[in-house]
Amino acid sequence: MKTDTEASSPTDWDRPTIFYNEYVKWTVYLLIVLFAAWSYWEIRITPGRLLVGLEQSSQLMANAWPPDFTPERREMIWRDILETLAMAVIATIGGIILSVPVAILGSRNLVSERVFWIGRTIIATSRAFHALIIAIIVVKAVGFGPLAGIITLMIKTVGFFGKLLAEEIEDIDPTQLEAIEATGAGRFQTYFYAVVPQITQRFVALSIYRWDINLRSSAIVGIVGAGGIGQTLVASFDRFEYDFSAAIILVIIALVLLGEAVSAVARKRIATGAAGVETTPTRDAGRRTWNRFTRGQQLLRYGSVALVAGVIVISWRHLEMGIGVVRTAPAELYDLWTRMWPPSTGIVAEMVDPLLTSLHIAILGTVLAIALSIPTALIAADTTTPNRVTYTLGKLIVTTTRSVNVIIWVLVLVLLLGPGALAGVVAIGIRSVGFIGKLLAEAIEEIDMTQVEAMTATGASRLETAVYAIVPQVKPAFIGIATYRWDSNVRASTVIGFVGGGGIGSLLMSQINQFQWANAMTILIAILGIVLFSEVVSAYARKKVM
Repeated sequence: MKTDTEASSPTDWDRPTIFYNEYVKWTVYLLIVLFAAWSYWEIRITPGRLLVGLEQSSQLMANAWPPDFTPERREMIWRDILETLAMAVIATIGGIILSVPVAILGSRNLVSERVFWIGRTIIATSRAFHALIIAIIVVKAVGFGPLAGIITLMIKTVGFFGKLLAEEIEDIDPTQLEAIEATGAGRFQTYFYAVVPQITQRFVALSIYRWDINLRSSAIVGIVGAGGIGQTLVASFDRFEYDFSAAIILVIIALVLLGEAVSAVARKRIATGAAGVETTPTRDAGRRTWNRFTRGQQLLRYGSVALVAGVIVISWRHLEMGIGVVRTAPAELYDLWTRMWPPSTGIVAEMVDPLLTSLHIAILGTVLAIALSIPTALIAADTTTPNRVTYTLGKLIVTTTRSVNVIIWVLVLVLLLGPGALAGVVAIGIRSVGFIGKLLAEAIEEIDMTQVEAMTATGASRLETAVYAIVPQVKPAFIGIATYRWDSNVRASTVIGFVGGGGIGSLLMSQINQFQWANAMTILIAILGIVLFSEVVSAYARKKVM
């Protein structure tokens, strides 16, 4: 018979809760499996269809190789690449300038609750739609060209940069805020002396990282006429000039890798330079921090600021944009709004199948990515790779798949597999390998190796060691990575139809091309609902299965 102490033990009281949590967890697993099976049935992926693609890939490679780098082509590529670089620079600077006040509005520790939700609504709205959807609207307002691309990337920057900066501000030491406020400082002084010193390092790192992302995005917004090299790439596919397409893709990959290398070096230098530097809650905290650096570090920082300023000026002059067109943008947007509102209900029935197809593409693409990413991560992780050759191969796979945008993958796969959902699934799957594989490899490298060594000492095989010593340690990170990537893939699945990848994007593009703006508005609202739904589902899934 149990004593009173034993009867009221936490284990007994928690048993129903534990059972309920396990029940919910396995229910979520079952729902995921059932939806994946439904998606597989609807898309009807067969080995035969994939084999046809493999057979056609040899013909495509023959037409695309060697890449066309003739002088005329080089001149075109160079011109578009410079425009792409300039767009990324200007959009990043402009987006950051807009993001700072939005981040302050979205920081719960700096503003009232009502203002906080206004800021968070702005952030959520700018994050909801894919860059290509925003670009279509902006092109209508300001016309074709790099200005439309810059505005598009600025809007996306606000969603990304504003969200992460607001979270950084909410994590600052509140005692410094209180100390500055106690001196009678105004709101601006409080922000400048208490907030800025604590977020400067993170702010600069996020700025560099966002430039890296904008560089990737600026290479594809031209697909809908928003400037950059994307428009030239699509035109080369339309003209069946696959050798020229190959040349452009190789240059884009090289550009993205260069951007990654520059941003990685810059972030590392920032982290190294800030090591050991402390700030104090006084009005001259920024000045004292600066004076701790050596003269060489100060010169390096001055030089970096001058270099960035020079790049901004050169980029602005290179684009030669007619900013006067911005003055007509409000009128154009208002005219577009009058055509789009109220939304049409006549297209609702026609939307159902494409919307479900987009969801099917997202989940099957994620499943394919997971299947490919697990072995890739194992050979790309320094702790589990068999040798340096496999390690190099794993890193190459991760880097290559991350460097090529999903839209470019769709363009290629449509040629191999034909237009439709299958090309979209494979494109999203391949593109996601780089993201999942990279983060999963990093998680594997951070595991406790003593557990692996203990399993190996018992004579366990490599598979048994992975299942019992590695999987339990990386499972939380894996679930978080997979659900986050599915959420991102839902956004991607709404636009791959622009270039033949199936889903709701095909219907949206057809309505826009026919100037059926009321129908387009209905589709945009549906896409917004699907994206928000995916965010809620992914957040719930992460919470329940971890």
